[in-house]
This record gives sequence, C-alpha cells and structure tokens, in this order.
Amino acid sequence: MRFLQRFYMSIALLALLAACGSASEQSAAGGTLGTRTPRATVQPGSASDPTQVAAAPTPFGAEPTAVVDRPAPILGFTPQSGAPGTQVEVFGSGYLPGQPIVLRIGLPQPVGEALTSVIPDEQGSWSTTVVMPDRLPSGERITATQVYLVVMDDSNQALASAPFTFTPSQPLEEAHAAAQALVEQVMQHYTSDMAAVDALLTSDRRAQVASGRPLNDVLGLLQMPVNDYIVHPALDRPADAVFIPVDVQYNDGSTGQTLISVALENQQWRVAGAEAVPGDSSNDWPGAEWHTLTSGDFNGDGANDVVFYTATSVQPSASFNDDFLQANAQAIESLMIVDGYGPLAKNWLSIAPQGIIAADTPLISFSGDGNLPGPTAFLVALDPGSSSLINLLPLAGDGTAHGEVLRFNWSADAGGYRLIPIPAR
Repeated sequence: MRFLQRFYMSIALLALLAACGSASEQSAAGGTLGTRTPRATVQPGSASDPTQVAAAPTPFGAEPTAVVDRPAPILGFTPQSGAPGTQVEVFGSGYLPGQPIVLRIGLPQPVGEALTSVIPDEQGSWSTTVVMPDRLPSGERITATQVYLVVMDDSNQALASAPFTFTPSQPLEEAHAAAQALVEQVMQHYTSDMAAVDALLTSDRRAQVASGRPLNDVLGLLQMPVNDYIVHPALDRPADAVFIPVDVQYNDGSTGQTLISVALENQQWRVAGAEAVPGDSSNDWPGAEWHTLTSGDFNGDGANDVVFYTATSVQPSASFNDDFLQANAQAIESLMIVDGYGPLAKNWLSIAPQGIIAADTPLISFSGDGNLPGPTAFLVALDPGSSSLINLLPLAGDGTAHGEVLRFNWSADAGGYRLIPIPAR
C-alpha cells in the first residue's frame, strides 16, 4: 500500500516539474501564449473615398510583419464651398516626404490639368492656395454643384479627396453681359468719380492702388482725362477671366484701346487687370478733318458705334421734296460709321463722293463717265430706331439734288449696312 502511494506521488511530481520547465522556456524566449501583434494595412485612396488606415489581426500561428506607422494621408481645405474665383487654402499631412503630389478637380473622377503641384516637407505636410476655376481645361463650363479636390501622386494614383460644394458660374452669355456692364460702370466712374472705381477692383488690384500704383495704369489707360469711350462686347476666349475691349478718346483728341480683364471674386465680377492694345494712339486718327456727328448702338451688337463726318462748303438749295431731310439734314462731304475709336475700330459704312462701301462690300459707285460727274456733297439725316437709319441725298456742286434720296439700314442677315428700297416720305 505504501509502495503504491509513493509511486503515484512520484508521477505527479514529475508532471509538475515538466509543466514548470515548459513555461520557463517560453518566458525566457520573450513570447506570449496564444496572441500575436496586429498588422496595419493601408487601404488605397480613391477619388470618392479618402485614404484610411485600418488594423487587421494576424492569424494565430502566422509570422508577424513590420508595423506601418506612417499616418493615413489627410486632405483639408477652407472654405469648403464657393463659386469660381474662390481662393481655397488647401493643406495635408501624412504624405511621403519629398514626393511630388498634384491637386486636381474631380467630377468625381479627376479630370484635366492639375490646379497646382506641391512637395511635402520632411514631416509629410504641405499647404498651398488654389483658385476655383469656372471651367475645365477643355473650356467646358463646370455645371456640377459638387466637385472634389483630389490629391494624386506622380503616378496619377489618388491619395485622398474630399467634396467641395460648388456654385457654377453664369452661362457664357450672361457672364459676358455682366462683365461688360461692370466695365461700363468702371468707365463711367473713371470719367466722373474716380474714387468709386476702387470698389470695382479685385482685392489685389485695390491693394496695388493703395500702395501707390496709378489707377489709369491698372486700367491700361493713359495718364490724362478721358473724353469719351466705347465698351465692346466680351471677346470669345475660353478662360477664367472675361476680356472686354474698350476704345478711348482722350481730352486732347488722341485715341487708344485697352483690354480689361474681369474675373469673379467672392461671386462678384471685379476688374482683375488690363493692358493697352498696341496701335496708333495719336491725333492722326481719324484725322483733324473728321468730326463726331453722333454715337449709339445702331446695329444691336451691344456696343456703341461712332458716326464721323467731314464738312463741306456746298450750300444746299432752299427746299427739297423730302420733309424729313428738310427738317433734320446736315450737309457733309463724307461720312463713316465705325465700331469704336482708333485705327483698330471696324469701319461699318463709308460714304464719299466716289461711292458707298459697307465694310468690304461696295454698295454704290458714283464715278462718272465724263458726262455724268459724281456728287460733290451729301445731305444726311439720321433716324435711329426707324426702318432707315441713314437718309442720304447726293448734292451737286451748286447745292441742288444729284439723284434720288438713298436710305440705308443695318441688315442682320447680311451682317452689314444695306441699301433699302423705301419710298420717299
């Protein structure tokens, strides 16, 4: 009996010693029983889902891998909404130091050229400023009300993105009309209340004026008073800004043209700059012999046309059969209607004793055959808004009528002035 008790105690002691020895070996090896260190997995970013870092456990029994301690790329910006022209402060962290990245517009997939590029610093951080465009590089206007700012690496892989609430720009026709109206307002103030122009400039141009830059230089004008001006429709150029040509006549009689650029700033059209258009801005155009008869938008293109004339010594006869001419006409030697001031202005209509030309289209030739000399002067009366803008009677040298009354008006179909067969009044 005592032998069996001693036998069982010996077996129990051996089992205990074996268990303690196994535990000591594992402890000395620095291991843990039944667990493994979690593995960090980097999920690739997309244009609609910013990059994230997620922890996934390593299966029991597998070899542990190195832990990725680089933080997920972060993209932030302010403001988070706006219209074309909005300045957006953009920043990021958690990017590969020294590796170039670019920022693109996403709809939601990134499209077009980069808005900007930047290189993260040693900590993987960066910051920059971008201006929200109103259209894609292709010239197509952005009409979406939500776009994305997308960060991409030099392999065109999206690293992070976030939505931006976008207020689309006006349709092209409305934008051009609004920009033209702003320039009209600027020129009105420039000729009457120059201080009021300041509020119509972009913030950086206002700062330049405040620091001493002359306002006329900002507007591409000479440093002298403006006597008259004509604001033309916007040029058809695909760009973030709208370009408005302005013909200018200064008080010394000289002329010139400036191209004023207008851009959106905080959803308001403002003058962003200007440059003088190269060309002759001397007193030689159209010449000292030419005088201004009147001006107005006679062809409906939204811009003022100028009617110039040269005087004549011919004295018209006391009476004519046309009552309208009798009451409103003026004797002239020649006349022209041009689209603005300066040598770059388009000549819509030229009337001279040799003939009448509408732009590049001859309408009437007065060249005689030796027996029938052409007219010496004309009696002209303008009737804006009627079916015949120009009422013209050729005159002989003695002041008598040299033919019938001729009437001209703008033809939208022909894109120029044309002779109209209207009976005499």
